[in-house]
Amino acid sequence: MSLENYKCSEQYLPVTTKIKLFIISICLTVGTFWLLSSWFNTLHSAYKLLPTVKLSIGGTLGGIIGLGILIYSWSIFFTILKTGKATKYSWSKRKIKVQNSIMTFFFIAGFIVSALTYFIVNDQLLSDGYSVKTKYTNMGIYKTYTKNEN
Repeated sequence: MSLENYKCSEQYLPVTTKIKLFIISICLTVGTFWLLSSWFNTLHSAYKLLPTVKLSIGGTLGGIIGLGILIYSWSIFFTILKTGKATKYSWSKRKIKVQNSIMTFFFIAGFIVSALTYFIVNDQLLSDGYSVKTKYTNMGIYKTYTKNEN
């Protein structure tokens, strides 16, 4: 078989590839919702003015961007289940453009939401008399706000 025929053939994906994609999608889902739960816990703690509030800038960013990746990943998985073919053979140019627009939206929204969360939570807690301890690591910026007992 020549290379041209191989490139143009619409081969069906084996079951092992479908299972691998399913496992990857499940792992992405768990990771994204773990990051989002961290963000929700931060918002809840800041709203209730609990004695200690932990804020992770990267958690918010990763969670929001992760939503776009989840939509893309599950869309690929269900397309492969439905057609049995790789998405490069079954998705139209319009579908690819829509998926890329969704990814771009969540990428931009992630930065906006992260910035808003940081500024709103930071201003609210500092104005309510919290002290802040900042930790810089390779993975991100972590802030721990502690209520000052006067």
